[in-house]
Amino acid sequence: MSSSILVVEDYPDLRDAIAEVLSRNDCVCDCVDSEGAIAKLRTTQYTAILLAPRLSIKGDPVLTYLAQNQPGELAHVVLMSDPLSSDDLPDARCHLLTKPFGRDELLAQIAAAQ
Repeated sequence: MSSSILVVEDYPDLRDAIAEVLSRNDCVCDCVDSEGAIAKLRTTQYTAILLAPRLSIKGDPVLTYLAQNQPGELAHVVLMSDPLSSDDLPDARCHLLTKPFGRDELLAQIAAAQ
């Protein structure tokens, strides 16, 4: 699989569990909370970004940064969220991973990024 993934999750236990699954499946992960995400995005290109939106989907600062600074080259963005409709997604390039999700669902989203 060998992908570079940014995991943006404010709950350390969940962030670590996601990183462990991805690492066991040949992914290289950078894990940050919401506050550290934009700094990572300024310096690193990722195959995929797993993002648990901090605020409302449309007002999330990480999604806003991506839309303004990487409009044509947006990485495969997977929103880890409670159920949403596709109308709630901020961009057609964003995908939804509904919480709670399992290992297979997570890996399928990463495989889709390649």
